[in-house]
Amino acid sequence: MNIMVVDDERVMTDTLGDFLSIDHNVIVFNSSADALKHYKSNLDFDVIFTDFQMPQMSGDEFIKEILVKNSTQRIIIMSGFTNDKNLDRFEKLFANIQTIQKPFDLFKISDVLNLINA
Repeated sequence: MNIMVVDDERVMTDTLGDFLSIDHNVIVFNSSADALKHYKSNLDFDVIFTDFQMPQMSGDEFIKEILVKNSTQRIIIMSGFTNDKNLDRFEKLFANIQTIQKPFDLFKISDVLNLINA
């Protein structure tokens, strides 16, 4: 799978990127603006993992821009905030969006990817 990981925390992108790179093609970004710029010129991602609370461009804005380019893009939102109404809204409106609660076990990521591939 071709996977993009977007999170402003370098430890998150390093850890998740290293884990996913074992079996997948992975590119990581610590800036949602940089990730969006790259995405606009390369739509070939099976799934995007993105943080929701980020500086400069929030995950909310980032996801909206991605969906404008590709309304069927699979997106997995990683968030430490459980009661964010925007998270619920995205998950309810778009079948191709899922959320994972931070902190998470890396094996949970494998489970989610297995469901996507099924």
